[in-house]
Amino acid sequence: YALISPGELGVVDIFSNGPDGEPGTDDDIGNWNINEYLN
Repeated sequence: YALISPGELGVVDIFSNGPDGEPGTDDDIGNWNINEYLN
């Protein structure tokens, strides 16, 4: 996990690079798109 403060997409951005471990790919999970993974 990584944390950026101040964030680029919110006050604080918290994210994981996902299963592939590569940043910027479709499997990244962040506090701005978490609802996509909860449904």
